[in-house]
Amino acid sequence: YLFLCFFWTIQVIKNVEHVTASGTVGTWYFHGDQARVGAVSGALRRAVTTSFGSVCLGSLFVAIIKTVRALVHMARQESEGGFLEQCCFTCVD
Repeated sequence: YLFLCFFWTIQVIKNVEHVTASGTVGTWYFHGDQARVGAVSGALRRAVTTSFGSVCLGSLFVAIIKTVRALVHMARQESEGGFLEQCCFTCVD
């Protein structure tokens, strides 16, 4: 459970940063020289209000995958190295 919370928090922070940067570039691209001074703050506001649900849901999907991969990696290190176990770990990973 803590792995999932850790990975989810990290992904939310990364994705808010990504959406903010994308929104800033989009504002610059579509408005050019007329881009308002608060393009970054506007993009951040949209990232943590309007788009925050999408950011959290996408981050949850990535966090679940990363949690499973981390647990498989830990199980692989603790296993004795049976062929069938290694095949299952490789398929999941």
